[in-house]
Amino acid sequence: MSGSGGPLPTDGGFAGQAWAQSAGTQFQAIDFMIRQVIAGKAFLALVLVKAVHGGGVGSPASVDVQPMVNQQDVLGTQTPHGIVYGMACWRYQGGASAAIIDPVAGDIGLAAICDRDISGIKLTGSPGPAGSHRQNAWSDGIYFGSVIGATPTNYIQIAASGINITSTGTIAIMAAGGTSIDGREFLTHKHSGVQTGGGDTGSVV
Repeated sequence: MSGSGGPLPTDGGFAGQAWAQSAGTQFQAIDFMIRQVIAGKAFLALVLVKAVHGGGVGSPASVDVQPMVNQQDVLGTQTPHGIVYGMACWRYQGGASAAIIDPVAGDIGLAAICDRDISGIKLTGSPGPAGSHRQNAWSDGIYFGSVIGATPTNYIQIAASGINITSTGTIAIMAAGGTSIDGREFLTHKHSGVQTGGGDTGSVV
């Protein structure tokens, strides 16, 4: 209640998170403070990719993202999150072998938030001290790829029935050691029922 005995105002300021019972007992007061501290930390969240930087053959891309669940006060007033810039991206890679699928603006994916400042580690790629005393901050998030997305048109599908590779463009295979296909020999197999001459054979099946 306000000092005049009237109801709490619903405009003209910011509503806090405390209720009348938040300080009713010592336990409730301590519980409220703990919840407020936890509420200020970030752990896992759905985020919207706003921009992509780098990527391709080289270092993994980084992204600018916006957390998708709005902030909300006790009166239900919602405030969208701001943009988190330069979040590192996860890529499926081991040594010099990688599957490169860079995110694009508009993707919705999962961000995992590291518990310490990783800014220095991102620059050096080596173990070292935390860049600051911050903990569970959005700036130390890692983007883990799409969770909610459109139906793909370029994809590799691995199913019990087989493997399907579909592309809307060109499929290029480059192998320094050559290629090996366990099956029909495409370069040396012969078609039956063909007379020699200037005609062409049918397609390879």
